[in-house]
Amino acid sequence: MNLLAIETATEACSVALHANDRVYAKDVVEPRCHARLILPLIHELLEEAHIKVRDLDAIAVSIGPGSFVGLRIAMSVAQGLAAPFDIPLLPISTLRVIAATAYAKYAMPHVLVAMDAHMGGIYLGKYRLEENKAMCAIAPDQLIQPEALTVDEDGWLGVGSAWTKYQAPLKNAASKLQRCEPVIYPSASDLLALALLDDSKECFFKADDVLPVYLREESAWKRQ
Repeated sequence: MNLLAIETATEACSVALHANDRVYAKDVVEPRCHARLILPLIHELLEEAHIKVRDLDAIAVSIGPGSFVGLRIAMSVAQGLAAPFDIPLLPISTLRVIAATAYAKYAMPHVLVAMDAHMGGIYLGKYRLEENKAMCAIAPDQLIQPEALTVDEDGWLGVGSAWTKYQAPLKNAASKLQRCEPVIYPSASDLLALALLDDSKECFFKADDVLPVYLREESAWKRQ
């Protein structure tokens, strides 16, 4: 299966490609440069694999929550590549990708993702490793106030910028963590791995039917 994965929801600009029974990947942490970097990175991967866009069977895209601009970039690029060749899209939660990246690095099966959502909120995702080795959500991703985060069980791996941004209101929740790694970026390689596990027909959508998940109204980003 020729599968491209695009992840630009955070400061990292990351792409990965499964082709020729190999995985090709490029990762660059360069904030506010995604629009300039993303297409050349994809072009490099396709050239390295000796395939064209039309040869892709599907495109996996990280759909948020995350950076408003970053999500727009990933979505527009994925749709722009997919639409002319009727390539299906496979949308996957950014928080799920972060959880998968965290598991790949630290081998802890229960991951609590808490990302700074700005405006005093956090994006929260609770994930655990299933028998098929995929990270799956225990509950839907949420946008909550830091004070609202409660953790009933010990043994979590806490990842994400909110753990340092909101240390005081998250103090009780942090006490339940077995380990905390605030700085972690979602990797397109892990997005690709999730997509390969989720490759049933029910997971694929037409390009025009996929939208970013902001967890807040789009108007909230507009300058007053």
